[in-house]
Amino acid sequence: MKKRYYLLFAVVLALFSAYHIFITTDLFVPKQKEITKPKELFRQMFSEITKMKNKSDTIYFVIYDIHGICGNNPKPHLSEFQRKLEQINYNKQNPFFINIDKSIDESNFINTKVIISGITGGCPGSNNCFRSGVTNFDINSKKDIIIYRQNYKIVNENTVEIVVTANFEEKMKLLMKYKNGKWISKKLN
Repeated sequence: MKKRYYLLFAVVLALFSAYHIFITTDLFVPKQKEITKPKELFRQMFSEITKMKNKSDTIYFVIYDIHGICGNNPKPHLSEFQRKLEQINYNKQNPFFINIDKSIDESNFINTKVIISGITGGCPGSNNCFRSGVTNFDINSKKDIIIYRQNYKIVNENTVEIVVTANFEEKMKLLMKYKNGKWISKKLN
């Protein structure tokens, strides 16, 4: 009879240990791989942006927006187990990624244009500002400036779809392909 209790105790202990390992480690989470030469991908995108009709020699490009909204978390509270399952599913569906912070330089000089990259929002007193290491300004005070943004979707490790907007209006769709060691772009619209 005692052997059964010891066996039951060992099984329960093994289950708790397995659960703890599952929750606290990334052993079961599929690894994501960064796409090849992401800096070149965005330089090619910038090259396409500079070909658009721009009145200015300076182009302002938003890497990402920071929105200062507190307490509006649309996701319900998830347990650690549910979060780990969500992470596993996300990585399975998205095996490739781009580290955008490391892929876009603060300033680029392409086709006689200067492209300044930064973030918007998070300024004291206003969420409508552009910030970078090169310049900072309130977007509302500069009505004639066009602010470019991008949205990308990684199709596979050699193909990325990018939608470029100017002041939130869609301007161009690009299909970026990695061939023969470099990124090439094709306009879709």
